[in-house]
Amino acid sequence: MKFAWKALITLGALLALFAMNMDTTVSTGFGRVHNVGLVSQQQTLLILGCALFVGGLIVFGVVKLKQTPEDEAQERERREAAVIRAQETLAKSKAQSLERLVAAGVTINKVDQSARRYWGLLKRRYVLLAGALLLLLASLFPPREATTWDQGGVMVKNVVRPLLGTSNDPLLAGTLIREFVWILLGTSAVVIAISMSRRGGRQEGEGETLQQHAPSGRGSSKQIELRGELPDLFRGPSRDR
Repeated sequence: MKFAWKALITLGALLALFAMNMDTTVSTGFGRVHNVGLVSQQQTLLILGCALFVGGLIVFGVVKLKQTPEDEAQERERREAAVIRAQETLAKSKAQSLERLVAAGVTINKVDQSARRYWGLLKRRYVLLAGALLLLLASLFPPREATTWDQGGVMVKNVVRPLLGTSNDPLLAGTLIREFVWILLGTSAVVIAISMSRRGGRQEGEGETLQQHAPSGRGSSKQIELRGELPDLFRGPSRDR
């Protein structure tokens, strides 16, 4: 049950996306026309995908309602353990970098950052990737022309976009809403990722500066200045003992 809601939501979203991208037209002597069977199949897949997505949300709500304080404590402990492992990995990486810089004769003025910086970098990358994928999906499918017949037998040509639907669909408002949502989601994700990246860059510029000093005299200048809250790996033995 713990991972069932994630699987249902993911499967439902993928199935609905696949249904929206289905080509329901077939080639005939009069051009491309909508096939009733393909349209019915598209609607069935879309309804099934939405049902799976909503079912995943319901399962998630049920899991949260049945969660006891002990379960919440265990989940909190797992998250804290993951953060500790990330801090240890980051501390080891910084220690190795410091050793290489000291061996090369580098003067460092460094303010240590916590593990939030590491997770923030991952979040920026994931958000930027999601936004780029959404914009790519919205732009990869070019418009094409499809021919249909109305009730009077008159041939009507429609401009069809596979991701968004037919331009002169009777439910034009729904088509416009879908188009607006896709573009808004992709653009917002890209803008958020860029703003987070700029903010992180300013913090890094304020907190960390590196200067390379050429060797002078008999030896090279080696100076390390560490300020701020450092991981335990960088701290020396306690003097209180």
